Amino acid sequence: MDFLMAVWCLAGLAVAGVLAGSVVVVVFWLRYDTLKERADFLMQQLEDERRHCALQTSELLELRAALRAECLHVEQLQRQITLLKC
Repeated sequence: MDFLMAVWCLAGLAVAGVLAGSVVVVVFWLRYDTLKERADFLMQQLEDERRHCALQTSELLELRAALRAECLHVEQLQRQITLLKC
């Protein structure tokens, strides 16, 4: 009877170990899926931010060019005023 009880205990421990291992695998699999979805979402946000930053940079460069053109135009008008005063 002791041998039979030991075999059943060993079988029970083996089944419990397999069940515990299965639970761990399922938990890690669910966690992996959640983290993967979050990583995809964050990568999409990063790409959107890069695109927005590139757009703002191009707009800034356009505004700087327009400002330089306006400054040159003002200088030209100031020279004309100076010439007209003389």
